Amino acid sequence: MHTIDIDDQRYIEANFRRLPALCAAWGIPARTVKEQIAAEVMPDATYRFGESGEFFPDDYFVFPLCIAPEDRHGTFLRRLHAACTGLDLAFSGEDAEETWRDYLRGAYGVCLRVVLPETIVRKVRLIAAIEREIATPDPGDAAWRKRLTSAVDGLDALLKPFARLDRETHGGSVSRDRYVTNVRLRFGIEAAGASGANVR
Repeated sequence: MHTIDIDDQRYIEANFRRLPALCAAWGIPARTVKEQIAAEVMPDATYRFGESGEFFPDDYFVFPLCIAPEDRHGTFLRRLHAACTGLDLAFSGEDAEETWRDYLRGAYGVCLRVVLPETIVRKVRLIAAIEREIATPDPGDAAWRKRLTSAVDGLDALLKPFARLDRETHGGSVSRDRYVTNVRLRFGIEAAGASGANVR
């Protein structure tokens, strides 16, 4: 069982909402949302802590709000595949369905500032680009540094800071650690503006 410390509690309470407060802000009945979660057409809570309750990301309604419940699954898959158009990237049918299931589990609320099929694809693409560049590093080459910096800055802007318990859950590190913080340190890449100021 993973524990929550005071820093995690502050981070989660600052960046996530309990369902009644979130629904009140969007003018949507909480009962309707719970029914749609049970029907697997809305994502579950991202965090759940016994008596502390369930926590949902602020952008929870951004994707599903304008799509009829019965159309969300199909729309999600179509947009996921469309986001891959023109990229050296593709989701198999099985991968796309697994991505939908992860979405329903609330998993993407942990890592993405805004959860959309397009941002999910963008995360995958940027991580692949970073892996490709650091596999054959050439720090003295300006073009190589520009490509790597662009990918790291893009991923930095896409990802949330994460909580300590996220790192505990994932064996000690998360995507921000591996592909943003560590890569910046290894190759001396400064954060773009203040985008790295909230790295935990």
